[in-house]
Parts: sequence; structure tokens; C-alpha cells
Amino acid sequence: DLSIMLLNSFLLSLLLVISCVLGQPDCSPACSGCDDDVAACQAAVDQGCAYDFGTFTCEQVNCGPDCSLCDGVDFNLIALCDNDSRCWYVPENGGICGLKDTCRSDCTFCPDEEDACGFGVGGNNICQLGSNSECIGTTCNTNCEVCLSFGTECVDSRAPPNGCALVDQGGNEECVSNTRNPTTDPTISPTDQPTDHPTDDPTRSPTDRPTNDPTPRPTQAPLECGDNRRGMFRNAQPIIE
Repeated sequence: DLSIMLLNSFLLSLLLVISCVLGQPDCSPACSGCDDDVAACQAAVDQGCAYDFGTFTCEQVNCGPDCSLCDGVDFNLIALCDNDSRCWYVPENGGICGLKDTCRSDCTFCPDEEDACGFGVGGNNICQLGSNSECIGTTCNTNCEVCLSFGTECVDSRAPPNGCALVDQGGNEECVSNTRNPTTDPTISPTDQPTDHPTDDPTRSPTDRPTNDPTPRPTQAPLECGDNRRGMFRNAQPIIE
């Protein structure tokens, strides 16, 4: 009810003051160390902790500022990393949860220098300089081009930014980086002759050679005596009635 909401709001404000004075408490592992200390749990913001008043436990609700709180192979940590829109999980080096589009989760964002590149995605030369002197991944989980094109290795890859997919390349399947927003209804086989129903009765044979210089004043019937028509001859002489 309202009184409980006001009490919780007061406690949160008080916890923020305490955290500023005493500093961040240690709630490891994964915030469970503060299950019995509501104040410490709520103050452990940098550890991704928040107190669940329904279960009366301190829960890790995010992967921290740099996502590294979700490093490891624990299923719950992997799920937490996957659900954190800022983070990307790579199984290499004991499980790395890093911020998206950074060297910690994606070799292609590492500096194109041998020493710096080798420290990407947790180090151990998982990332190396390629033939064009660019930093690339050396495993299927860091570079789709390394994955096998048969079995499930390609489609199971966690290579950033969105995993891998098998595509047909001239009759051969190749593992390539998965497109984040593919066309939902691509044109598979566009028609070579798009007009299916042309004009039903077009003019097939118009006049081939129309008269370019028609007679400007065609000849009328000759005049006779008693003709009541008036006019002029071509030589501008009056017409005799």
C-alpha cells in the first residue's frame, strides 16, 4: 500500500546517503553476499545489485558499467549478459561479457596493432592481425569465416555483432555474419519481362509514310455561269457570276 511505498522510498534515499559516506559494499558473489543486508545491497549499484523485497534476497539485475560482472560460464551469468542490451557474451577465455562494439567483445574494434589486438576478447591472442593488417577473430565465436560450413557450429556461433548464418554462395554453403535486420520479403527471382498484360489492342501498323507536304488549298469544283459562289481565282482576279 501507500505506506509501504513511502517507507521503501525513504529507505532508498537513506541507503544512497550511507553509500556516499561509507563507499560501495562488497556483495560478491553475484550480489548474494548481501542477502541479509538490504542497505548494503541497495548501495552496491556498481555491482549491479538490487534488493528483491518479494524473495528477500539481493539479486544481480545487470552486468555492471562495463558488463564484466557477467564474465564466466555460469548459466545465470550468460543469461544475464544476453538480456543486458548493452552487452555481448563470447565463450572464449572462460566466458567474456563485454560492452557491444568494443575490443572486449569484438576483435574488429581492437586497434590494428599486434600487441593491442592480441589482448582483445580477454587476451591469449584470440584476436590477431589478418592479411590486411586488420584485427580479426581466430575462432568461430569471434569470426564467422572460421566456422565450419557443415553441422551446427556456424549457427551456434556467438560471433559479434549478431552471430552467424549459413548462406548459399554459388551452390556452396558458407558461414557469414548474420544480418541484424534482413529484408523480410526479398525478391527471390525477379521477372525478366515485367509486363505480363500489355495493351490488348495496340496500333500495330500505323501509317508508315504520312504525307509530309499536304496541298495547302485543295482544288474545288470549277465555277460555271450562274454559280452563286463568290471568291477569287488564284491570280486574285474577281470571279465572274
